[in-house]
Amino acid sequence: MYFPSFGGSSAVPSAALPNAIPKKEEDGESITGKCRLLQQQLQQQLQQQLQQQLQQQNWWEEAYQKKLQDQQRQNEEWLRQQHKQFLLQEEQRKKTEAEMLEMRRQQLREEKALEEKLQKEKIREEAKGRILQERENIDVHLRAMRARAAEERKTKLESLEKTFGSLGAAFSALLADKAKLTALVGSVTALAAGIYGARAAASIAARYVESRIGKPPLVRETSRWTFSLTLSCGRGEQQQQQQQQQQQRLLLQQQQQI
Repeated sequence: MYFPSFGGSSAVPSAALPNAIPKKEEDGESITGKCRLLQQQLQQQLQQQLQQQLQQQNWWEEAYQKKLQDQQRQNEEWLRQQHKQFLLQEEQRKKTEAEMLEMRRQQLREEKALEEKLQKEKIREEAKGRILQERENIDVHLRAMRARAAEERKTKLESLEKTFGSLGAAFSALLADKAKLTALVGSVTALAAGIYGARAAASIAARYVESRIGKPPLVRETSRWTFSLTLSCGRGEQQQQQQQQQQQRLLLQQQQQI
């Protein structure tokens, strides 16, 4: 069998072929061994790559889980900080509201105290005005009373002066005329005797009539009591008027003190 030569080499003789075939078989076995070795190496490389990929995947998964855990911790910490800040803000808000409420209450108390003070001052001024008005009215009334009393006193004094002057002139005239004086004394004596005699006669006549008619003594006593009560009522009215005058004087003194 002829094999062409490459590179200008001479042809291989046919006698050398039997020796060449075993060499090819050895080469085939060596190639097969190499292929197996390569296959084993490839399998090992694939296993190593697969193992590396698995390790890398596990690392990424662990890193991702760790990142998730860190993110969760950060979120929880942020939530805690937000909750803490919210509690602080809520506490500050409540404190501010309490302070504002207390300020409002204090303002209301001050306004109420000021209103009460103004009301008291108003009542005091009104009472003072009424007292001054009453004092002026009393002063006017007193001045009018004093003027009337002075006028009445003056009139009475003038009347008394005229009366006493007339009496003095008449008495002087009587003293000068003894006949008229004797007649006057006799007339006065006769008049007094007539009055007392008339009273005695009336009393005797009344007793006689009572004895004749038979009027019970209880009626007579009742009549006397009625007369006594009338006198006592008159005295009571006088006492009441005196008490009213005393009260008016006390009121005037109090107003003057005010």
